[in-house]
Amino acid sequence: MKKLTLILIVIIWFPLTAQNLVPNPGFEDIIECPNAYPGNTEIHFAEPWIPVRDIDDSTSDLFHECVFEPGNDPWEQLDFYGYYYPETPPHSGLSRAHIAVFSVSSYSTREYIQVPLLENLQEGQSYNVRMYVSNQYEFSIAVDNIGALFTVDRLSIYDVFPAYGTSATNPDHAQMVEHYPQVKCDSIFTIQEDYGIIEGVFTADSAYAYMSIGIFTPDEKISYSFLNSDSINLASLIIDDISVEAVTVGLEEVIGAWSVYTVNGLMYIDPQQTACSLVLYDITGREVYRTSQELPVGGQSIITLPKLPKGIYIYTILNNNEETVFTNKIIIL
Repeated sequence: MKKLTLILIVIIWFPLTAQNLVPNPGFEDIIECPNAYPGNTEIHFAEPWIPVRDIDDSTSDLFHECVFEPGNDPWEQLDFYGYYYPETPPHSGLSRAHIAVFSVSSYSTREYIQVPLLENLQEGQSYNVRMYVSNQYEFSIAVDNIGALFTVDRLSIYDVFPAYGTSATNPDHAQMVEHYPQVKCDSIFTIQEDYGIIEGVFTADSAYAYMSIGIFTPDEKISYSFLNSDSINLASLIIDDISVEAVTVGLEEVIGAWSVYTVNGLMYIDPQQTACSLVLYDITGREVYRTSQELPVGGQSIITLPKLPKGIYIYTILNNNEETVFTNKIIIL
């Protein structure tokens, strides 16, 4: 009998170019040192980043290590407030952004940062979005729905809160228009003592020119948990090193490989060796899903995946001895 050789066409995602479409992605280039006190509201010092509110009404912050240099404490409060900076160091470099995004005691607490992209996104092109995020140590709430919203025009605070600035006695003053970020974390983001990654791939359906970061979901749809028992009941995020890069789909022939692909939340596997379990990891190496299911040679097995955020994942298939028999990368869209 003639021996058949399996030839598998594997879909591979890779950057089209190394260009990051986010200008000043780590907030390193500044026009002036921000004030030393937290709540300095000066994200616009890291040009071309801007708040969603008008600059004169901004509450989005820029943290930079320059505040420790002589003469950069005009408010004479660095001795009191300086602990905010060592507890929330940058992911890289000297700078990072800070926004408050949710409160259990004040409805629709939202701050945002926004940036014009270096070039408009191309309709039909796929992009990988990544940002490094940490919950600020002095605050106690972790939330979901942190995301990046892409828009054709600059986002205004009135696009989020139409009655923004009206009297608190106005019943509509805090009503929020929900927007749907193209990339967001669907689970509660709890990382606090280090940085975690929020990442995803999406296909542009318009020539988006701006990206805004924050939470665009009304309070009643947000899930949260408490990180610390003795801190302020507020979700407050440190954000650094943001990238938006075009990706494309390539095809590669792999001889003797396993046939594994996903369609509509189902993973189809044609094993080349008997296996019994599947483990799925996110891009940071954190295990996000595990299932035990016999995967016999000579037939196609189907595994129903849980609902997961869009992005790049690594899957590992194990045998009965918990030994890896196959591993590879997969994109969930």
